[in-house]
Amino acid sequence: MPTPEDAATIQAHIMGVDKAASEAEATWGIGRLPMLVDTDMRAKFMRQGARFREALESAYEAKMLTRDQLEAVEKTAGGMERAWLALDKSARDAGHKSTEPDIWEAVLDDGSIACIVRTNAEASKVIQDGRALNVWTLDEVARAIDHLPEIVRQAKETWPGAKVVERSQRSKGVLDDPIPFG
Repeated sequence: MPTPEDAATIQAHIMGVDKAASEAEATWGIGRLPMLVDTDMRAKFMRQGARFREALESAYEAKMLTRDQLEAVEKTAGGMERAWLALDKSARDAGHKSTEPDIWEAVLDDGSIACIVRTNAEASKVIQDGRALNVWTLDEVARAIDHLPEIVRQAKETWPGAKVVERSQRSKGVLDDPIPFG
């Protein structure tokens, strides 16, 4: 078990790796960057991540932390930070573009803003930018539509162009018009 001083050192290294990951994810979207590079680069990245996790596990499980264990954490943490930068460079060199979400916004009844984006990567970018807490992907919108009352879905299918509007926007026709039975 690390001493409080060693635990603080280990935590500082974890924070450095987390910062590198957060910066990459802010640019590329969560989980997207490793998929933009070739298989060899992705495998190297994953092996470095495994080494880092193993070093952390060894350090935290040790009855007494050794200098070698602490150095392994330091070395593998630095390797992870460089690995994130290498992924970024490789993706850019391959011509990939960072995530720039296409955002559609609408005002909800409570005055909050709903942001609709295409993918989870775009959603993570919007959230990290601090723009909104009510972010929906197209897949989530589809699942929400699946749970609408059947009558709403039937109306949309029966009358193409039908709109779902607030009750206050409906026509306010008089319901007691005389019925011609002539």
